[in-house]
Amino acid sequence: MLTMVWLVVDMLVVHAATVWNLAPLGSPRIIFRDTVYASKLRADMSKPTRAASAFKSFVDSGVTTGGSQTGTIYEFRAWHAALMSRVTGQSSYCTFAVNDADAFVKSEEALIANGEKPVVAYDSYLEVGTHVGNVMMVYDWCRAQTSSSQRSRWVAYVNQAVSNVWNCTTAKWGNRLEPWSCWSVNDPANNYYYSFIRATMMVGLATFGENPLADMWLQQFRNVKLGKELIPYFNKELVSGGSLEGTGYGTSHKELFTLYDWWQRSTGENIANLMPHTYNSLQWILHQMVPTLDYLAPIGDHARESTAAFYDYHRHYILVLCSLYPTSPLARVAKTILSKSSVPQMTGGFNTYADFMFDINHVVAAPLNDTQLLTTSFRGDSTGILATRSSWESDAVYAQLMCGPYTQSHAHRDQGSLLLYKKGWLAIDENINTHSGIQQGEAFHNMIRIDVAGQTLPQRLDTSCQMSALSDSSVYTYALAKVTPSYGGHPAVKKVEREFLFIKPSTFVVMDRVVTTTAFNAKRVYMMNFASAPTSSGSSITVNNGKSSMTMTTLSPWSQARNNFDWASIESDANSGVRVDIVDGSSQASTSNTTHFLNVMSVDGSVVVATRESDSNGMMVACLSLADGRSVLVRFSKDGTGGSLRIVKSGVVQLDENFTNGKQALGVVQSSGIAVRRKEKQHVVNDSVSDKYVHGWVKQVLIMMLVVVLLVKL
Repeated sequence: MLTMVWLVVDMLVVHAATVWNLAPLGSPRIIFRDTVYASKLRADMSKPTRAASAFKSFVDSGVTTGGSQTGTIYEFRAWHAALMSRVTGQSSYCTFAVNDADAFVKSEEALIANGEKPVVAYDSYLEVGTHVGNVMMVYDWCRAQTSSSQRSRWVAYVNQAVSNVWNCTTAKWGNRLEPWSCWSVNDPANNYYYSFIRATMMVGLATFGENPLADMWLQQFRNVKLGKELIPYFNKELVSGGSLEGTGYGTSHKELFTLYDWWQRSTGENIANLMPHTYNSLQWILHQMVPTLDYLAPIGDHARESTAAFYDYHRHYILVLCSLYPTSPLARVAKTILSKSSVPQMTGGFNTYADFMFDINHVVAAPLNDTQLLTTSFRGDSTGILATRSSWESDAVYAQLMCGPYTQSHAHRDQGSLLLYKKGWLAIDENINTHSGIQQGEAFHNMIRIDVAGQTLPQRLDTSCQMSALSDSSVYTYALAKVTPSYGGHPAVKKVEREFLFIKPSTFVVMDRVVTTTAFNAKRVYMMNFASAPTSSGSSITVNNGKSSMTMTTLSPWSQARNNFDWASIESDANSGVRVDIVDGSSQASTSNTTHFLNVMSVDGSVVVATRESDSNGMMVACLSLADGRSVLVRFSKDGTGGSLRIVKSGVVQLDENFTNGKQALGVVQSSGIAVRRKEKQHVVNDSVSDKYVHGWVKQVLIMMLVVVLLVKL
């Protein structure tokens, strides 16, 4: 008991001088403080708009089938009905919402009383934001329909839930200690964290003024977790947008961006603009979309849907960012992309609230062919992704090269890997063909593999691939990925480097330098994954996805040993797919520590002939005759880095230049926030009073109060 008391005291005195700019208790407070926005929601429901009709239909289905406790309507929540009450003025929705929320709290109380773990605590409190947020929105929006005893019970429940999140080692339910793993309570890059801060924010906003701990929760949310953890971290590690968890678990940022939106509408403070990450994330996700706008690049774990199909969650992600930046160039092109995508409106009823609440009808759509608004290449240093395409047309060639930080448990050991797409995947991430969607190993990706004593040498967590050179033009994209650091200094690895060249619109040349140490007798393997078995002809293999084809010609090593592996035969988690392994097949391979892989990839016959000249002056040379009449000469340094590109057509030199050793910024990257909403009074910190003085004074008063309480009890 005393331990919990002291923890509460310590949390209460953090930034104790904060004054919150909140609407009066019972106004309501959450989002509806923004009267212009509230009027728009009511007007849209009155018309009604398509999005409003879809949301109302979903809510009415939930109400008529008994609400969340019956489970008849998937993911129906009490807050959905509460929102309907606020935008229609029909109190019956609130009456239903209160009863539904109260039934949930009662079920949790029953579990606690029975010595069981409540639902909110499952899976390390992953859904605490959903459950607590649900109850708190009903608490705020339907206050008139609640009794004081209900509110007291709800507050006791949510206070304990949020306290357990942040005091994980001393968590308790009833009279039982229920400590848990503390997973990600201090990791703003992890999806769990966003659920934790959502719960904390919601309790603070909804109950401030009648919950003694509400101010502490607001401080914990805004000043501690955002102010001291998330904002500094994002401004250092995630400036270019996106998530270190990839395109699967990384969609959890939709909930984070939603919090930014709701906090601003509730308090007037624009958190989104405190980090360039917010706006840049819109660019990040648009560049993850393949040209046909129905899939994303499958980066990281995809546990619930292995193929990375574009879905409601990605639409939500884009919508809320467009809502935060409605006049921005990216919002304008994003609106066009959404309209052309496979999800032009929400497909699941439980997601229709996002179409309604983040309506972008007022955003002026822009064409996709304006590269001043949206470039065809994007590099996010923060997440390690280079995405490039020949155009924004649906039949464009699209490729990705991964080289960046590997720090999260849902990320993969895929540094240096590439993906290739035209009208469907050509070079795939085999993870999309698995049951689980969480196969993180090197063999599932298109990259170099190093085997030591018959075992794959894994890339190591908390390392970073270095993209040390990068350039892009209308003619070509070039990148140099230094993958060596990803092996964490393992003594078997001396060098792993990949140079990536995209000769637009349809040709790729990839050079890999792999050097290992003699003592480990390592095997150096070049891997490519395909949806089906390729056909072979000499040093070339061809794969066809039914709409496009890709031929890969291996120019180095001079002699290759090539093996195909049917994934379904070697991995029980795989449904289909084929991996091709290429190794040096020369007689010297067993005694050499170095392999140079040089591969040319031709999409839809873009390359007529690909040959390799004799090495000259330490350079490896590839000669290409392209179907469009261009002759291309590509040189790569064998032992150093870099090289050159020469393109000639009809006897005229179109380009002759060395590859850069610098890094060009790719994409329309925003270095500071774009303020697009009207300015409102923000929460105020009384800087005229010393934090140290205030904290000490408040702490002394709290200690005295607690001592008095304890003495009375004794």
